[in-house]
Amino acid sequence: MNDSRKPERSDMSSWDNSIVLDLDEKIVMSWRGNWEIVGEVLREKLFSGKVVKGIAKDVKRGFLVLTNKRLLFIEEHGIFGKSYDTALMLPLLEIGEVSMGGTVMPYVSIVHDDETYVFHLSGIGKSQFESFRESVMYQRERRKWGKS
Repeated sequence: MNDSRKPERSDMSSWDNSIVLDLDEKIVMSWRGNWEIVGEVLREKLFSGKVVKGIAKDVKRGFLVLTNKRLLFIEEHGIFGKSYDTALMLPLLEIGEVSMGGTVMPYVSIVHDDETYVFHLSGIGKSQFESFRESVMYQRERRKWGKS
């Protein structure tokens, strides 16, 4: 039985080398998925020349990685030859709310410094979400009380 909360060795062997960990930092769990970035953009209408506001969506694929200090998103690039880089670093002590939304396409929402980050994670649905949330909050509390 595959536990979706544990790093898969076959996946981890390639992306974990792209993470620079502190001496007392370790990878706790990881999840394959997408980071959905939604932002406001200004667009110029073709014929009228008017500038209007619009919404743009970008999706980065990779791994959400929980360490005992941070939550990271490792972005995966390439189709045949893979490369990885750290696209997002959230210190655990600055993470606020962790919630779930979506019925057809479930997503995990993480609030950090008044900004919300949305992730679609493989293996995390309604029945797995509470375990996911508890894992993140447990590591945050350990960090808060100075435990590694």
